[in-house]
Amino acid sequence: MNDPMVVKLDIANFTVHKVMIDSGSSADIIFKNVVDKMGLENARLEPVKTPLVGFGGSEMASVGMIKLPVSMGEEPKRKTLMVKFLVVDTPFAYNVTLGRPGLNLFRAVISTYHMKMKFPAENGIGEVASDHKKARPYEVEHMKPSDDYKTMELVPSEQGKTTRIGANMEDVEMAMIEFLRKNVDRFAWSPSDFTGINPEVIVHRLNVDPVARPVQQKKRSFGNDKNEIIRQEVDKLLKVGNVSEVQYTD
Repeated sequence: MNDPMVVKLDIANFTVHKVMIDSGSSADIIFKNVVDKMGLENARLEPVKTPLVGFGGSEMASVGMIKLPVSMGEEPKRKTLMVKFLVVDTPFAYNVTLGRPGLNLFRAVISTYHMKMKFPAENGIGEVASDHKKARPYEVEHMKPSDDYKTMELVPSEQGKTTRIGANMEDVEMAMIEFLRKNVDRFAWSPSDFTGINPEVIVHRLNVDPVARPVQQKKRSFGNDKNEIIRQEVDKLLKVGNVSEVQYTD
């Protein structure tokens, strides 16, 4: 199965389930209803002016930024660091999204094939395994037909409290597939699909001194492997008309 990497982390003295590991995200995100369930609804948030841009280019504004302690792994290979989260007030299928800033902070290495994440800790290499498959049966068992992404519940645990958001992942996947089908013409499947950018929007120019004397560089020699790669890339550019062949005399 190609399930997303979803783990369980301890955040601000809460055991938070359904933390999505997203190395494609440039921000660490926690959702406002989760923050409220933690009893931090009156916490002072740092203002953030830059909007978030999601899939499809849609923008959403964050409520602010909050810094929370995040713990990964089990003792003695446990690691705790302060992570800056953007607080977003919108329904979502997960409680938290841990993006590149948080992953880089923990120096974490992800294997989506093994559904595990490892990171250096003081006493060795810590490890976090995905708990997504464990979460799905729980959701199906406890959800009612009228439940949606806004449904939340606190589940007692030995380590403290667990914040959990109910969500029907099958509906999310079907909605994503339908979205991709409707917008299939918006994706570039080959270099020839790029129609270019209007020069009124942006133009790329080389910063070359017009009075400089042109100098011919010496021919560089490459190995067979590199020459084959270069040939393939040049053929692609020639095929779509991005470059053209020019003959120069010695």
